[in-house]
Amino acid sequence: MSDPNVPPPQTPPPPVGYSSAGPIETDPNARQMGMIVHLLEFFAFLGPLIFWAITKEKNPPFVNRQAIMAMNWGLVVLAGYVIGVLTSWIFCIGVLLNVALFITNLVFVIINAMKANRGEEGSYPFGIPAFK
Repeated sequence: MSDPNVPPPQTPPPPVGYSSAGPIETDPNARQMGMIVHLLEFFAFLGPLIFWAITKEKNPPFVNRQAIMAMNWGLVVLAGYVIGVLTSWIFCIGVLLNVALFITNLVFVIINAMKANRGEEGSYPFGIPAFK
């Protein structure tokens, strides 16, 4: 039986430069570019694609990973919008789908932009691994 006077063991905090999700990017320019890539995702996958295509040789690996993740999510959003438009004639299901997709996209883009600005790896709920 455990002694009530002994505190339970606690897990040590992660080492400096790491979060619970993994390593943290320490370069402020890379973090800012990662955030910008996610915010460019409001233009579907074209915003991150253009940014990544122009600057991929100069970018740190952190920014390239963020751009690829944003492009893959952008493809999912674009496919959702197309499905929403095609089904909009069925009792306005498509209109409701597009509104829900817009709100979901807004939330996940902001969350992942904030994570990238902190130097953490973000994640989207779905992604088509079209870009690697």
